[in-house]
Amino acid sequence: MYKSLFLFFVLFNNILLLKAQNSTNSIIIGQGDFSDGLWINTKNTQKQIEGSPYLFTNWFQKGKIYVTDKVYVVNNLNYNIQAERFEAKISDDSVFALNHGSFYKIEIQGKVFTRHLDPHFNRNSYFENVIKFKNKQILKKYILKVKEGQINPMTMQKIKQDRFIKGELYFIFDENTTDLIQVKLNKSTVLSWVEDDKKLKVKNFAKEHNLSFNRNDNIIEILNYYNSL
Repeated sequence: MYKSLFLFFVLFNNILLLKAQNSTNSIIIGQGDFSDGLWINTKNTQKQIEGSPYLFTNWFQKGKIYVTDKVYVVNNLNYNIQAERFEAKISDDSVFALNHGSFYKIEIQGKVFTRHLDPHFNRNSYFENVIKFKNKQILKKYILKVKEGQINPMTMQKIKQDRFIKGELYFIFDENTTDLIQVKLNKSTVLSWVEDDKKLKVKNFAKEHNLSFNRNDNIIEILNYYNSL
């Protein structure tokens, strides 16, 4: 029943097949496309923690899912940071979790995600592709922590609920070695990626344009300039 409902959802509601080179017009459920996944019923889920485990505040955004030589556009897509998976909302009480192995890249709200081996947990996880420069990439991983609510010391009862705290970790990915190393984005780190004969140009560019090595958006501008040298 669920697969029939999802097939209807695929064909008539939320998914548009975009023709790409060598692509076909067929959608085969359960055979290697992104529709492989897991149905999740959220109707009876009790909200024990304040906040949301999802990256985006709502489900209104569309996402592009890259499957071999085809691209699918999906409505009502979000990223579950806690579960480390992308989910499509079908109804108020049901979502469909996409199978990790059914696509190689996903784009949502201008953010591009690919999977890499997380060195902390030795498992594949989703990372946002921040910027590519020379033979390296800066990747961002979204993380979720739970901050425990305040407890009344007299009654030992919680007077404030636990709540989700979202965070970010940055990594440098070397395309030559496929090494993934966590980094702190600052001036010394960024300049360590720049050849000695180009360091002065990069420094001067940042100074002339009032760019800070401690701001992630500014670092992207600086590395874009470095790419142009």
